[in-house]
Amino acid sequence: MKNLNLLFNKTYYSDMADTEAFNKAVIKRNEELFSTVFYDRDYTACPLKGCGSFLLKTRYPGLLVGTGYAHGLGYDNVSADINCGFSFDYVSGQPYIPGSSVKGILRSAFRKDELRAFIADFCAIGEDQVEAFENQIFGTSAEDDGEGDDVFLDAVIRCGDQNGHILGDDYITPHRSAIENPTPIRIIKILPDVVFEFRFILKDYEKDGVKVTVEQKLALFSELAQILGIGAKTNVGYGAMTPADESSVNVPTAPTPAPVTVDSTPAPTVVTAPPVQLPTDADIGKVFTAVVGKRKDPKNYYLTVNYNGSTFQGSLRLKGEAPTGEIEVIFSEISGKNYKFLLP
Repeated sequence: MKNLNLLFNKTYYSDMADTEAFNKAVIKRNEELFSTVFYDRDYTACPLKGCGSFLLKTRYPGLLVGTGYAHGLGYDNVSADINCGFSFDYVSGQPYIPGSSVKGILRSAFRKDELRAFIADFCAIGEDQVEAFENQIFGTSAEDDGEGDDVFLDAVIRCGDQNGHILGDDYITPHRSAIENPTPIRIIKILPDVVFEFRFILKDYEKDGVKVTVEQKLALFSELAQILGIGAKTNVGYGAMTPADESSVNVPTAPTPAPVTVDSTPAPTVVTAPPVQLPTDADIGKVFTAVVGKRKDPKNYYLTVNYNGSTFQGSLRLKGEAPTGEIEVIFSEISGKNYKFLLP
């Protein structure tokens, strides 16, 4: 899979020569984003010891993460521009849900009275133990992520939709005025039916004779994520998720690259012609064999002269018609690059 972070946050605005060219470039880059296929090689299992996980699948209309990041120029005449940011992993470029976001969402459930009763019942603990249970998971301070026993890792994509696609676009229409029509804002989203793997490193909870196992915690977190939703704009349906398992994972196999063929045919032998030897002043007066060519001017003809197994060009001073075939000529002088000859 191409690096979507590089495409969306770096090269997206690389062509801004003028509005028309920029709009065309943005349309092309949007097509690259939305046509991206998540292949089997794009998934990496968690290498950390003790990692537990569960799978959840996005539901319609999809999932929004990282919309608060800056993106978009806000030009009215650039209709294709995506005007909200998104969470892409810096290295792999894949969309992901930050572990801090997962932790914050789950912790918020413990602060809701109606869900505290649900948590107590689900884990078979008393409601008076929910606070101690919360502190063991998250710590006693919301600002200090290091106090809790449990570690919340980033949630990553396990597979795309039925076609392997993971991204699409949508529009939101904030009403800034009661009497003005809203201006649609184009956004990017995770498509429905995309499966995420939520990862954790958890410890059993034991206190006052009550125990909540790692498996129970995973089941609880899965339920809470489905109740609350994940990401932004959950109040209008985004972030709704449903349970998934490995049987629902349908990851297309990446196409095998064409094999590199090596041409074993030996390179042809290149025969280099010997350098042309030219006569010097010491050769003036000597007789050479040559062939007369076309007329150069009223008094001279072009001449191809044989010399030491090679030929070179000269000129023959001659009145009237030139003889044909190979003839003998006398080397008379060198004038610049012109080698002059006369008939005997």
